[in-house]
Amino acid sequence: MILISVLLVLFGGFCSAAQSPTNATLSSYVGNFQSATISFAGGAAVMLLAMIAVGDGNLAMIGQAPVWQWIGGIYGAFLVLMITFAAPVLGIALTLTMSMFGQIIMGIIVDTFGLLGTEAVPFSPLRILGAVLVAAGIVLVYIGKTRQGTKLADSKAKVALIGFLMFLAGVGATVQTPTNAALAIHVGKWEAGFVSFFGGFLVLLIFTLIINRGKMHKIKGTGVRAWMCIGGVYGAAVVFVNMVAVPYIGAALVVSAAMFGSLAGALIIDNYGLFRAAKVDMNRWRYVGVLVIACGVVLVTVAKL
Repeated sequence: MILISVLLVLFGGFCSAAQSPTNATLSSYVGNFQSATISFAGGAAVMLLAMIAVGDGNLAMIGQAPVWQWIGGIYGAFLVLMITFAAPVLGIALTLTMSMFGQIIMGIIVDTFGLLGTEAVPFSPLRILGAVLVAAGIVLVYIGKTRQGTKLADSKAKVALIGFLMFLAGVGATVQTPTNAALAIHVGKWEAGFVSFFGGFLVLLIFTLIINRGKMHKIKGTGVRAWMCIGGVYGAAVVFVNMVAVPYIGAALVVSAAMFGSLAGALIIDNYGLFRAAKVDMNRWRYVGVLVIACGVVLVTVAKL
């Protein structure tokens, strides 16, 4: 079951990578906010079905949880929304690696100080080294993209801004995990997952209606396909496989395998231009960058054991 669990998490990582270009492609027809809203609506629907089928908690107990535990979906909504902005500019691989960097840095902070109800993990120079390697790998992936001739954006300032926002989105993704976990103590795992997705959906829906002046755009136009609307299903799949795998291989290995699967999936999508993503050919800079990032992730994970 250990091998199966690892494979499931790797598959979940690929689903995470696939969600990015799926939402980004849909956004070209309905806009970034509505694309993210549709994604979260799909994820909420899947989690609702899972909650009904296998949930063993009690959603009515949510009133006993502090308000800060209710808002995990907002962090996830920001991440998904930023990906729809960043993926066309940075490419899938660079977009996700910036998010990973934010997750690792915030993860070290949360662990060191025991924030959000987590157990404190002593500071470790090995974890800092891992974070430095991830940062170095991101630089190499960036260089690899520019060296193969693809323009990242109209200006370096735009690239820097979007990259920084993706970093912040990764920070939010790290905060989301313990937030949902704390809520799960009161209502159950699947119920907490549903609350997270549904909360993110409501926030995005409100912003979408404001931006669209009270209307939702119809999904129509040349080239529209059904697969563009299922980004949220990938997100729900990630939640599902992580919940299944954690009891067998532990949270640390889940994080490491998920990041590796996500990065590998992103590189495949970039290299072959899957999901209508802009094609970014592999070169030695990107290969080395990926290897360095993988080493950094492993060091951060091992140091937490």
